[in-house]
Amino acid sequence: MSTRINKSKYNLNNLKAFLIEKWLVVLILSLFFSGMFLGSFYINHADSEITNKIIEYCKTLISTRASQTSIGIFKNGLVKYFIFIVFTYFLGLCSFGVPLIFFTPLAFGISNGILCGYIYETYSFNGLMYCVSTIYPSLMIVVILLVLGSCESFQMSIDTLKMQTDKSIVATGNLLKKYTYRYLILLGILIVACIFESLLCNLFIVRFALN
Repeated sequence: MSTRINKSKYNLNNLKAFLIEKWLVVLILSLFFSGMFLGSFYINHADSEITNKIIEYCKTLISTRASQTSIGIFKNGLVKYFIFIVFTYFLGLCSFGVPLIFFTPLAFGISNGILCGYIYETYSFNGLMYCVSTIYPSLMIVVILLVLGSCESFQMSIDTLKMQTDKSIVATGNLLKKYTYRYLILLGILIVACIFESLLCNLFIVRFALN
C-alpha cells in the first residue's frame, strides 16, 4: 500500500514539475482548445448576420473542396496555416510581441472550431467521421508546429525587448539566424502536413457524403 502511495505522490510531483516547467506549452494548448470550443459553440448557437455569412463561407468551402484536386486543397491548406505561422514569426521580432503571441493559438482554435462545428452540425455522424479522418490528423501536426513556433517567438520577443531596454546588450545576427532557421524547419514540416491533408481530403470527402 505504501509503495502505491509513494508512486502516486511521485506521479503527482512529476505532473506538477511538468506544469511549472512547461507552463508556456500548457498555456498555448489551453488557448487553442478554448478557441476550438468557442468557435464551435458560436457557430451552432449564435444567430446574427455575421454568423450567417460565416455559415455561407463554410458551405462554399466544403462544396469547393469536394470538387478540388489534391493540388488545390494543398494550396488552400498551405495558405491558411502559413498565415498563422508567419504571423507568429513576425511577432517574435517585436518587443511588444509577447501578449499578442498568445492571441495566435486562440484565433487558430476559433477558426478551426467554427469549421468543425459547422461540419458536426450539418453532417452529423458523417461530419464527425470526416473531421476525425481528414481534418484532425494534419491539424494536430500544425498545432504542434504552432506551439513550437509560439515558444520560439515568445523567447525571441523577450530577447528583443532586452536588447532595446538594456543598452549594454549587443544585438547579434546569430540570434536572428537561429530563429529564422528554426522557423524554416517548421515551414518544411508544414508543407508535408498540407500534402498529407490534401490526400486525406480526396480520399474521405466523397466517402462521407460531404458534397
